[in-house]
Amino acid sequence: MPRGELKLSYTFDQSPISAAIVSLDNAFMQVNEEMCRFTGYTSDRLLEMKFTDITHPDDMATSLENVKKLLEGSIDRFKIEKRYIRKDGAVAVGRASIRLVKDPSGKPLHFLAMIEDITEQKLAEEKQRQSETFLRNIFECIQDGISILDKDLNILRVNPVMEKWYGPGIIGKKCYQAYHGRREPCEACPSIKALQEKTMKKGIVHDLGGWRELYVFPLVNDKGDVTGVIEHVRDIDERKKAESALEESEEKYRFLVENSKDIIWKLDLQGRWTFASSNAEKITGYTVDEIPGKTVWDIIAPECHELLAAMLSKRIRGEESPPYELMAVRKDGSYIPLDILSTPVRDKNGKVVGIQGISRDITLRKQAEKELRSAKAQAELYVDLMGHDINNMNQVGIGFLELALDMLDLDENGRTIISRSMGALESSSQLIDKVRKLQKVKSGELSSQKIDLGQTLINVCDYYSSIQSGNASIDYTPVAGRYVKANELLYDVFSNIVDNALKHAKDKPAITIRLEEVVGCDGTFYRVAIDDNGKGVPDELKPQIFDRFHRGNTKAKGKGLGLYLVKTLVESYNGRVWVEDRVAGDHRQGARFVVMLPAIEK
Repeated sequence: MPRGELKLSYTFDQSPISAAIVSLDNAFMQVNEEMCRFTGYTSDRLLEMKFTDITHPDDMATSLENVKKLLEGSIDRFKIEKRYIRKDGAVAVGRASIRLVKDPSGKPLHFLAMIEDITEQKLAEEKQRQSETFLRNIFECIQDGISILDKDLNILRVNPVMEKWYGPGIIGKKCYQAYHGRREPCEACPSIKALQEKTMKKGIVHDLGGWRELYVFPLVNDKGDVTGVIEHVRDIDERKKAESALEESEEKYRFLVENSKDIIWKLDLQGRWTFASSNAEKITGYTVDEIPGKTVWDIIAPECHELLAAMLSKRIRGEESPPYELMAVRKDGSYIPLDILSTPVRDKNGKVVGIQGISRDITLRKQAEKELRSAKAQAELYVDLMGHDINNMNQVGIGFLELALDMLDLDENGRTIISRSMGALESSSQLIDKVRKLQKVKSGELSSQKIDLGQTLINVCDYYSSIQSGNASIDYTPVAGRYVKANELLYDVFSNIVDNALKHAKDKPAITIRLEEVVGCDGTFYRVAIDDNGKGVPDELKPQIFDRFHRGNTKAKGKGLGLYLVKTLVESYNGRVWVEDRVAGDHRQGARFVVMLPAIEK
């Protein structure tokens, strides 16, 4: 081999980049060792192939177009970045330089291809691009202001929040000009201090937009030189305005923060703790450093593992999971109840990669629930005691007093005393009866049924007409077949209103009851209006008259539960009740109690 060709062959074979001689019909004629490494094929195998066999399909058209131009003589070489299919199927990227080799007469002989492997470079560039995209998205999505300055305090970049605050066109300006309207840097400027001391600085400043909380972080290059700063700006204008109020509640606020019952946490799909907030130490006894080395199974009580597994499985599958309660085991072995709310953590493709949530110590709530159950049982005992034993004693007392009236020779004064004693015992029994009825309503033990409202009003009128003296009148035109959804205590709604009207009536009580159907945008109702000619209800007392134990400025008998029972019952029927003047604007002409109950089909 001539010396020149030998030297060329050595250079070809020892080239640090891939080299190949390709025939005019695209077949490999000669390849070097680097070409074999680049493609993954042996030299012998490549010599059986064409360059089109290893060219990525998406780059084929461009490659062939340039080869065509070489053969046509419109170009003598070309450079291209293209993808190659390796033997293992992986895609490699090369920067190829292709030229056409000719003999002395100008006749094309073959192509010479020199290919630099830039696969790693491209991967690094893609990672860099993804990183820059991620950081840009964060930069633009941050709800606080972000500003990047060079070491001369020139504004290099801002996020949309800063442009919203200070307007467009601030890039290139000095920060003190754009943000403060000053010609010189601010005194005690946190950014200047960060540049000088190479440490994070913070401060509260007042600029053209109001009060801002400023955090400044120095930008340091590979040589350790500060090249600029990042300013993190938070709008605290409203906070400054409310500062005095916050200072007054500072002690309470600090107490709430320091005694927060919540733990914020994250788990991976194997149930390992990847994060826990500092409050975890207060609740579990484990330090924040100890928790990441444990799984959720180490902290949750064994008897709760089945429920825990079910809830975690739901979250891992991406299903909804309501809040639930578990028992945790503290570091000292004691148990603590937790209320847990969790949600799945997803990656950018929507795949569940973990679970995050909030846990709250509910020890006090559990104790309160236990005490509430005990108190409820005790209250029910008292009601039962009143409803049976005390009521029975009242009846016995009334019986003896009735015997005394019949058997003893009493003067008028003595008979009055006995009658009043009987009245007190009867009032006590009535009060007990109302308490028992309220208990039934509150406990929900009464079932709803279809009841004829018109017939109920007839029954009320008949009863009170029979027990009143001749100077009292109750006027009601009977209307039957008006049905509502209520229970056996519907009678008590209207008997209490009528009874209240009679107690507050003048010398000759006159009560009028009207029942009518009302159709509105919220449905069909039956409206019952009960008018009386009593002293009426002043406007300032109307909102309170249905409150428990409220009797207003009156000497009427009663314990203030009657109208409270009315309101409780009507609301349990999804109705409304109120009081208004019988004669609009003049409460002294008597009151009108209005009850609205939803109608049902007849």
